[in-house]
Amino acid sequence: MPTLSFGEFIKQNRKSRHLTQSEISVLAGTTEAHVSRVENGQREPTLGLALRLCDAIGVDINEYVELIKEPTL
Repeated sequence: MPTLSFGEFIKQNRKSRHLTQSEISVLAGTTEAHVSRVENGQREPTLGLALRLCDAIGVDINEYVELIKEPTL
């Protein structure tokens, strides 16, 4: 189980770049309310939206994948 949800990942990276939910919602082609729900764990984004949110904040989705990847033996 991931220690960091996708929404938390987006929120942390958005805030570290001093971006608002409104700004990334425009860049990702969604609503501010939808971004808020994703960040707060109320909604799981589609893969397309997850990619657009990452693009909007300037991170590669693979950064999240690496965070949650199960360690190999």
